[in-house]
Amino acid sequence: MQFIIDDLSMANPNKFSESLGFDNPEIIYKILRGKTSIDKNLAMLINEKHPQYSIDWILTGNVEFKNNAIMINLDDTIFNDPKRMNALVRFLSKHHMQFMEDELFQLYYDRIRNDVLEDENLRKARELALKKDNRFN
Repeated sequence: MQFIIDDLSMANPNKFSESLGFDNPEIIYKILRGKTSIDKNLAMLINEKHPQYSIDWILTGNVEFKNNAIMINLDDTIFNDPKRMNALVRFLSKHHMQFMEDELFQLYYDRIRNDVLEDENLRKARELALKKDNRFN
């Protein structure tokens, strides 16, 4: 639940509760404190209001790759928001083995890793060329 609140950049559980149409945020606080769990009706409501989160994911926390989509709302602004970035890092840390076991994710991971390595090699080559150029000037 805290991941969803953070991912949505909600200021606090009250705001999240309001986004679901609740007058009283007590159920959200009880879930966050571990006093109760998310039931199917609440999961369906969260999914209805915030469809980027699947009902199964809300109920189990298990990452599932369906239709080539990961159930996380990612956009460019996440990199400028430390709170959302920290939530993403916690999520990826918790589920990294599930990601690495998925063939499609592994393909994306390999492609990104290769792109990063190519960029790093290109940067090093440019630095070396500049050093050589400066020695001859």
